Amino acid sequence: GINVDSYSFNDSPQDYFLYLGRINAEKGILDALDIAKSAKVQLVVAGNIVGGDEWNYFFHEVQPQLDSEYIRFVGQVGFEEKVELFKNARALLFPINRREPFGLVMIEAMACGTPVIAYDMGSVREVVKNGETGFIVHSKEEMIAAISDIHKIKRANCRMHVENNFTLKGMVDTYEKIYESIT
Repeated sequence: GINVDSYSFNDSPQDYFLYLGRINAEKGILDALDIAKSAKVQLVVAGNIVGGDEWNYFFHEVQPQLDSEYIRFVGQVGFEEKVELFKNARALLFPINRREPFGLVMIEAMACGTPVIAYDMGSVREVVKNGETGFIVHSKEEMIAAISDIHKIKRANCRMHVENNFTLKGMVDTYEKIYESIT
């Protein structure tokens, strides 16, 4: 869970989409870049690179794709800058290529009112309410289509979803109830 008060809500985003996460194949960075270029939308890319394998992947696979009028690479960011990026993005692109156990970045985005467009992998269905807090898709083509429909998502619904389900207190309370029910 998160402290929702640390995430500023914004109902008037700027005209860009956001990828925020590790810069590696499992997180789907290449799909995000390809999707933004195909949809002809601005994509801000923020994230970190850890270890030799990820740096090799970045230099050989990702960096050549950053040379585009649609892509702005900002690299690793601190907490305050991350919140600014979240709250001002039209949506978070989450083209995950692994069974993500939770995906904290999705609730951080929604806490700012930013909907999520995500591949249907791992915990995505447990976090995103399809058609209400974002879109759950199965392909690059579906993600491109969802970009053009993102205006249909009410940003206040995203914030409310996090407040109702993903606060630190709420999650601890739920865990305690589960624990009590099995002991």
